[in-house]
Amino acid sequence: TEFFMDRYRAFRVKCSYDIDGIHMSQLEYIINAEMAYVIIYTMADDVDRMDEFEKSAATIRVERTQPR
Repeated sequence: TEFFMDRYRAFRVKCSYDIDGIHMSQLEYIINAEMAYVIIYTMADDVDRMDEFEKSAATIRVERTQPR
């Protein structure tokens, strides 16, 4: 899903997959600011932390840095 985070174009990706018989889920945020940033939350399905991931993601902020 495309959206804007603190004025910057961003994408939210939610996916799931199996690795060696273990089901995994991921929540990813890709932010296109002065640099590209990727934040990835990953969990095995035997522990459900998606609500915690969503709460944490709601606190992500992009701060503009001074030019070098």
